[in-house]
Amino acid sequence: MVIRRKKIGLYSNRNWTGDIYVISKDGTGELRLTTSGDDDWLPSWSPDGKKIAFISSRDGNVEIYSMNPSGSNQIRLTDNSALDTEPEWSPDSSRIVFNSTRDGANEIYVMNSNGSSKARLNSNSFEDCDPC
Repeated sequence: MVIRRKKIGLYSNRNWTGDIYVISKDGTGELRLTTSGDDDWLPSWSPDGKKIAFISSRDGNVEIYSMNPSGSNQIRLTDNSALDTEPEWSPDSSRIVFNSTRDGANEIYVMNSNGSSKARLNSNSFEDCDPC
């Protein structure tokens, strides 16, 4: 099944903090989704169109969150002292792959879309990042 989105997710720092917006493909109907007062960025829309994953520093550290495309139901999916970044969805929207420094170096992890069952996918002495 192919989802044809009518909206585009984007990041803007026009309010001196980063926020996530959606806008129609024709440039109308802009809607600000996040207003935490801290930086929210790197939106990643799930393939089924039901969720947007993003990163935020709103709780004092860069963590991964998800929300509905309306901006409602913002939930923190990761919670640790490391940097968790670059969320990307699996094709069936059931899992999220991401980058984390939780074990001391940039490594690739995966978790269920609700934040459960986090697992490291690789382990080596090199910096691994930008999963997709």
